[in-house]
Amino acid sequence: IHIRRGNAIPENPRYVEDEFYEKVLLQIPEIIDKCQMDNPDVIICTDSDNSTFTPRGHDQERMWRQPHLYQNESGEYPHTSINFDLLKKAYPNVIIRNDMDTYSSFIFMLTAKVLIVGNSAFSQSAGLLSTNRVIGMPAKHGMDPRHNHFKNKVAALDPSGILLWESTH
Repeated sequence: IHIRRGNAIPENPRYVEDEFYEKVLLQIPEIIDKCQMDNPDVIICTDSDNSTFTPRGHDQERMWRQPHLYQNESGEYPHTSINFDLLKKAYPNVIIRNDMDTYSSFIFMLTAKVLIVGNSAFSQSAGLLSTNRVIGMPAKHGMDPRHNHFKNKVAALDPSGILLWESTH
């Protein structure tokens, strides 16, 4: 499961509430059953932490000047974390990986037996390139309703986090 955080603060259109992922995790037994998996590791891949980012130089400063981002008094951009306790309560065996570099995270998602993409071009790209099963996110208001049409999509999530299985699976 990819959860986009870092600079995806609640005001960011890519932000998805922790309760959405809680519902997804509660449906893991159904995913395991429908995808005929034996005792898989359930892993959240995220950039979530409680840190801040300080732009270095004009180019980074320009990239971080966006409508949904803000600087604190020190000129740092706070990152948004995840309520890890909530997610571990929903699925106690979940493994949370927030320590991988960009390349490793991408390869990790690309090779997942079942990838639940986030509202992120990063995991959407992994879903598009993956030859394994993909579960897509719901379209956000104003987004192209054709997004998440992965060639190997087995399910989608509705706006509340409920699985909608493709008719062929």
